[in-house]
Amino acid sequence: MKELIERLDNWLREYRIDFYGELNKSATDKEIEQIENEAGLSLPPEFKELLLWKNGQSSDCLATFHPLSNEMFVSSTSMVNDMKEMKELLKYGDIEKWSSSWAPFLDNGGGDMTSIDLSTGEIVTRDHETEEIVILYKNIYLWLSDLVQVLSTNNFSEWDIVECRKNS
Repeated sequence: MKELIERLDNWLREYRIDFYGELNKSATDKEIEQIENEAGLSLPPEFKELLLWKNGQSSDCLATFHPLSNEMFVSSTSMVNDMKEMKELLKYGDIEKWSSSWAPFLDNGGGDMTSIDLSTGEIVTRDHETEEIVILYKNIYLWLSDLVQVLSTNNFSEWDIVECRKNS
């Protein structure tokens, strides 16, 4: 996991330095504990490692973090707030599908979220219109491995990321 995070960090510094500056500092133990308390479950060590690298992106930054899913990397505070909101929506029957073990760490800004299921470690996505749930990856390591591989192709013309460029 450490090597993948280093590769991601290096790629962002080389090709998206402005965006890199919008990433939050690492999550604190208290912030990680808040996610765990909200879910009633511990974070998988690999996910904790990701949050200890960077605690999402600034809430003011609407730039895409993931080039294929067009999603932002949300902070631990946003995760907890989204978890609480989704539980309320479920409680009052406004939605039918949500699990209290999901910690949404990616968000497209339109209601779709990608979460880590803290009970299984799986990465799942939820469509806000259809409420379709899809398991994308068996764990956060496979998700990050795929992201780093995709980024290494430098296929900028097909991504919804305007500011990609090699820094000189």
